[in-house]
Amino acid sequence: MGDFRLSLDARGLSRLARTLKQAGADMQDLKAAYKRASDAVKPRIQQASPSRSGRLRSSIRSGATQRAGVVRAGSKRVPYAGPINFGWPGHNITGQHFMGEGLDASRDEVDDIFAQAIEKALSQVKGE
Repeated sequence: MGDFRLSLDARGLSRLARTLKQAGADMQDLKAAYKRASDAVKPRIQQASPSRSGRLRSSIRSGATQRAGVVRAGSKRVPYAGPINFGWPGHNITGQHFMGEGLDASRDEVDDIFAQAIEKALSQVKGE
């Protein structure tokens, strides 16, 4: 509870990953791209997040698997990350949407990271 994530998995990217894996591409390269992308998004999300004590901002962290890059906010110490981002009308909390703003601000950089990773993976499949 208190931990939520923003996934950087693009539409069709998981299908491409499966196809590349079947073709013999090195999937660690794709995982590295997800990690680079989530690392690129993290500071923009931190900048967009509201800060009173700094605990919410410091709870933001990035990670990756072979299928997705993830940026998480919140923890047991910061259980309010979700309500601050999405809002909670019953408690008169307006959503700040800082996770989406940070992702939108880094969209071009993320696209470039994935374009390079896909190009590298395709070159491995061709045997270049």
